[in-house]
Amino acid sequence: MQNTTKRLFLGFSVKKTLECQFFDIQQKLTLYINTEALAVLQSNMHITLGFLGQVKPSCIPALLTEVDALEKPSFELVLSAISCWQKPQIICLQGQA
Repeated sequence: MQNTTKRLFLGFSVKKTLECQFFDIQQKLTLYINTEALAVLQSNMHITLGFLGQVKPSCIPALLTEVDALEKPSFELVLSAISCWQKPQIICLQGQA
């Protein structure tokens, strides 16, 4: 049997108003990027905090328990640039907390 893993990210959702703004930016960029590129659904707009890597599905419950136990301070994030991640071929908004 093949041992499968999932690409796991840690992220958080955004307010509906930002979700709409992000979607509008994406729609405007589609005129200038690869026409075969996959767009993110508006309902899946999010902020990625970090990439955890390839994870065995059996490890996910323990990881979620650890994330739930972390202190989660509030912060403000200023998105100030459009960036391109070459290897995964992702265009994103980037900023500083």
